[in-house]
Amino acid sequence: MRKIYSIFFIFFLFICSCVDENLNNISNEIEFNSNLALPVLSSISTLEDFLPEDSLLITEQDGLLRVLYFQDSIASFRSDSLFQIENQDPTNESFELGEIDLDNFQEVKQIFLTELAGNLEDTLLSNNFNYGIEYSQQFGSAYFPTISNQSGGTYSQVASEDFLFVNIVNGNLSLEITNNFSVNIDYLRLILKNQIDNSVIGEFIFNNILPNSSTIEYLSLEGTTMYNELVFEVNEIYIYGSGPNPFNTSNFVSMNETDNININVIGSNIKVDNGLVKFPEQEGPSDNFIFDMEFDEGIDINFINMNSGTLEYLISSTFNSNISLLIEIPQLLDHNNFAYNQSINILNTEQLGPLFLSIDLQDYTFDLSNSNNQIEVLYSTQINSSESYEAFDASDFISFSVSVNNLEFNNINGYFGQEIKEIDPGTIDIEISILDDIASNIYLETPKMIFNIDNEISIPFDIDLDLIGYNDSESANLNGPIINILPSSFSYAEYNNSNTNNQLSEFISLVPNQINYSGSVTPNPNGFQGQFNEISPGESIIINFEMNLPLFLRIDDANRTDTISYEPPNLTDNIYDNIHSIIMKLNISNEFPLNADINLKFYNSSNNLIQDSLYSDLVYAAEVDDNGRTIEPNLYTKDINLDSNQIDAFFNSDNVIIDIEMNTSNTENSSVKLYTDYEIFFSLGALININSN
Repeated sequence: MRKIYSIFFIFFLFICSCVDENLNNISNEIEFNSNLALPVLSSISTLEDFLPEDSLLITEQDGLLRVLYFQDSIASFRSDSLFQIENQDPTNESFELGEIDLDNFQEVKQIFLTELAGNLEDTLLSNNFNYGIEYSQQFGSAYFPTISNQSGGTYSQVASEDFLFVNIVNGNLSLEITNNFSVNIDYLRLILKNQIDNSVIGEFIFNNILPNSSTIEYLSLEGTTMYNELVFEVNEIYIYGSGPNPFNTSNFVSMNETDNININVIGSNIKVDNGLVKFPEQEGPSDNFIFDMEFDEGIDINFINMNSGTLEYLISSTFNSNISLLIEIPQLLDHNNFAYNQSINILNTEQLGPLFLSIDLQDYTFDLSNSNNQIEVLYSTQINSSESYEAFDASDFISFSVSVNNLEFNNINGYFGQEIKEIDPGTIDIEISILDDIASNIYLETPKMIFNIDNEISIPFDIDLDLIGYNDSESANLNGPIINILPSSFSYAEYNNSNTNNQLSEFISLVPNQINYSGSVTPNPNGFQGQFNEISPGESIIINFEMNLPLFLRIDDANRTDTISYEPPNLTDNIYDNIHSIIMKLNISNEFPLNADINLKFYNSSNNLIQDSLYSDLVYAAEVDDNGRTIEPNLYTKDINLDSNQIDAFFNSDNVIIDIEMNTSNTENSSVKLYTDYEIFFSLGALININSN
C-alpha cells in the first residue's frame, strides 16, 4: 500500500554547513533565522497503486502478477453430430416367379369291350360281340370275332383336377395299356387330344399286347398346351381274336361285358409357364442382394447397437395367389444374437396397392465386422397351395425395397476414418480491458492462450483453429499449432509465442474484446493404430478457454496520479517578505524496473486551481537480475530552485498532485516482470533562505 506522510511529519534536513539553528525552536510561529529546512511531504507508491482493481488480476506466491481470464465451454461437439447414420436409400429387388411345377397326376380310363364294339366302323361286329358275351356267359366260352384294321371311337377323360389349362415347358405323359381281353391286341393306335379344340397332344402306338399284360409308351409334353378335359381317339385297332372260323370251338375264349382296355394316364415332371391352375405348395425363387451402408469415406464399422430405428419394406406383387416371402439378414442380430428373419405373406397388390411393413429395430445390432459396411439380404419364396383356380404367368413378379431409417444408436464400434470436417464458425466474447487500464501499448513477452479439452469420445482428434481478434475496427489474426486431442481424456493445448511465430503477443496487444474462430477437425490423425473407436450418444468434446498473461512485458505510459494534502509553513509577513530563495530537495527511491517521469503540481482546493509545477528529470529503472527481479532500487536526488511563481504556489496551495508516468527502459527491446512488492518512494523538503537585517 502507498504510505503518505504529511508536511508535519517532523524531520529536518540541514542542507548546507552554515545552518546552525536549534531546530527545537521552530514552531508554527517561526522566528527569523537565516536558513530554515522544512519537510514538505513524503510518499510511497506500490505496484498495486498503479493497477486497477480487477478480479482477473492474480498475484502469484512470489508476488509476480498475471492476468488470468477463463471461460467455460466456448465450444462443444456432440458425438451424434460428429457421426450420424443417415437414412439409407432403399435398395430395390425384383424377380419373376418363372415356371412352376405341377404335381404329378394319374388318371385311369377303361374302354369296355361292349363300348369298343359299339364304336367300330363295322356295325355288324357290334351285334356279334353282344351275342358272344351272352353265349360265353351260358356256355363258358365263345367265338371272339376278328376286328380288322379300323377306328374304334373317341373317349373323354379328365387329365388333372389341378389345372384348367397349362402351357407346358417340359414334362412327360405316359400311357400304360393293360389288356383285359382274353385275346391279343395285335395293334392299337391312340391319338390324345384336347377336347375343347380337338388339338392333338400326341399319339401312341402299341403292338401285340397279350391278354392280362401291360405295356407303356411315353410322350414329351414340351411346348404343349394341355387342358384338363382330354379325349382318346382309337384311331386304329386290329385284333385277330378267335380267327376266321366261327365254328372252331377250340379257339373259343371267355367273353364278359366287363372285359376292357385299361388306360393309365400318368403326367410327371411337368413344369408350366402359363395357365389357370390350383397352385401346389412349392418353393419359389430365392436369391440374395447386397446394399451398402452409406457412411463417409474411410469409415469401417464393426457394430452398431441400435436404440431405435426402422427396417422398412415396400412390396408389390402381380402373383394371383398367396406367396410367402422369407427375408433373412445375417448382419442384423436380435438381443439373443440370432440373425433377423421375417416371413411375409403376399397377395396380388395390383388393386390394393403396395404392401408396406415397418420393423422396429430397437435393441438390434448391426454386425458389420466381416462385411465391409455391407448388409446382405437373403430372400426365398414359398408358393402356398390354393383351393381355387388362379391365373398364372411366368412373368408374374414380386418387387420389394428394403431401407433402414431413423437410426439412433446406443453405441458404435469401428474405425471412423480421417475425413476432415469443418468447424462451424463461432465467437468468443472476452473481457481483458484491464490491460488497457494498466497502460497503453502493452506488449507481453510470455502470454499463453490455453485450451482445456474434455473429450468423452474414444476417438483422437486434431483441431486446426483460425482465430481473428477484434477491438472496434482493428483486428489481428492468430494461427496457432494443431491441437491434439486424446481419446476419452482431458487434453491441454497451449498457444504461445514460440508456436505462433510471436503472433500471440501482437494478438494480445490488440486487447481484443471478441475472438472469431473457425477451422477443421480431423479424427484419427495418425490413421488406424490397431484400436477401434467407439462412440455413444450424449458424449461430447467440451473446449474451455483460458488466457494466462504474466506481467512480463514491455510497457508504455503506465500512469499514476495521487493528491496529497499538506499545510504550507505559517510565516510572519516580515519573514515571508524577506525570503531570499527556496530550494526544494527531491529524493526518489525507484524499485520498479521501469523508468519514471514525475511531475509535482501545487494545487489549491479552495479555488480548484493548479498554481504551478515541479518536474524531475527521468528517474531510471532499477537494475534487475537474470530472473527479471529488481536487485536494488535506483536512487535519485535533485535540488530544484523555485522561482517567484513557484514560491507563491508553494505557500498558496494545500495539496500536491503527483503524476507518475512509467515506461520500460527501452520500449522496443527491454521487458520487465512486475511484482507486487515493488515501491517508488519519494520525499520533498524545502530549504528556505531568509535575508538577515
